[in-house]
Amino acid sequence: MVEKRDYPVAANTEPLKQQWVDSVVIALDAADTKHVLLTQQPNGDWALPCGLVPNKEALSPVAEQEIWNQTGLEADQVATHTFARERIPHPYDDDAPNVDAVAKLAIIHAAPDYPNSNESPQTRWFPLTEVDFLEDKLGRLPGDHGTYLSRANEQIETFNLFMRRGQKLHGLGRYRMAELMYSHAAETLPMDPLSSGRALRGEAASINKQGSQPTASKKVEAALALHYDVLDASMSGSQEAQSKAAREWAQTAGVLGRITLAPIVKQELGKTLTTAEARQQAQTVLEYMEGAHDTISLVEIMTNVPDQYRINILSHLAVAQSLYGDVKQGRENARQAAWLGKQSEARSNATSADMSAFDRFLAKNRAIIRGRAAQAVNGLTRLGGSFGRRVALRIAQGKKLGL
Repeated sequence: MVEKRDYPVAANTEPLKQQWVDSVVIALDAADTKHVLLTQQPNGDWALPCGLVPNKEALSPVAEQEIWNQTGLEADQVATHTFARERIPHPYDDDAPNVDAVAKLAIIHAAPDYPNSNESPQTRWFPLTEVDFLEDKLGRLPGDHGTYLSRANEQIETFNLFMRRGQKLHGLGRYRMAELMYSHAAETLPMDPLSSGRALRGEAASINKQGSQPTASKKVEAALALHYDVLDASMSGSQEAQSKAAREWAQTAGVLGRITLAPIVKQELGKTLTTAEARQQAQTVLEYMEGAHDTISLVEIMTNVPDQYRINILSHLAVAQSLYGDVKQGRENARQAAWLGKQSEARSNATSADMSAFDRFLAKNRAIIRGRAAQAVNGLTRLGGSFGRRVALRIAQGKKLGL
């Protein structure tokens, strides 16, 4: 274990109520690049933030302060996970009872300024690729800290691997396998609500494609609740944290709206719902999608939003508005989605050498097709008549719009 006697101890705490905490704090930026928080010991070595704390749920005081410096979030707004535990002699008092020693993992979604002007000379964020590389740069980490970092890094990499596989399998139409990959991802980082919500959202989309809309709705509603909590907490935090939380919430709200809209369209086509009944049921869908669109528009002011987010939300909102809401506004959103699709196609042509064949297919085809399909739905709706509406409903239900 780490040599603990060189570390300060918080004043006015009772040994019996203390525990020793090694804090693994990983910051993920918009591209999920990992940074780890380390502190410099009196002997010059670097180590994870650690120390005695009086609260069994707390991180070490140094970690809590740096999370605040970096994100503006209180430590209790950041989910933590205990992944190692043992009993050790009290590090400062040979006559005191043994104390619990735990290792806690905390993931924050903000990009550290590197180096950060708020950091003390003894506290720094380091890019984390491999622990061996970090130790080559800094010297061997003390005690079990290298092991803790390796385990944390492995958990995040495993999550990313499952998510990538899920996305690829979903894009290839292998929805059952995609669902399993997303389910494994959700189990890998259950303590991180933003990541867990992403996995649940992907799982819901794949389940929906298999025809189980009620189950898919429950999954994506759970994801939306997680992302709303993260968004709410981020409002007092940094712009980076707000932007990432808002993007995830907006995408999840859009997926929930899409999953809810599909059965309404199907029932109107099957004449089990009248147009008036379908319009009434679709009001909740419109609220979700309009909320997602408004959130994306707000985030776009703060940071660049990938075309994929905007095209998906705009095209599906345009369809919902064209069929069941403001047709004029639906026309404007459909035009914008189609224009963004063309822009995305042009950019993918310019960078095609750097893209895989699968990514190139998605960029060049899915985006522009969704925008054009949204325009078609809107145009047929505005033409009026039962035939035009039924054709519009069939396009809306088609695979090219993903309903």
